[in-house]
Amino acid sequence: MTRTKIEPKLTLTVSLNSRLFKRLKSEIEPRQVSAFVEKAIAKELGAYDQQLEREQQKFVKKLID
Repeated sequence: MTRTKIEPKLTLTVSLNSRLFKRLKSEIEPRQVSAFVEKAIAKELGAYDQQLEREQQKFVKKLID
């Protein structure tokens, strides 16, 4: 039998403007907020990684040209 290692969850505190907070509360169930935020962060970090990769490719191309 193999054991799966469970990563501990860490806590992140954020401040939101009241309009955004009200919208979040009205559209996302309270028990789903953490999962929603985690997915949003993962999506943004993925986009950030892609942007860094594009910038790095442009930089390398300039060095070669």
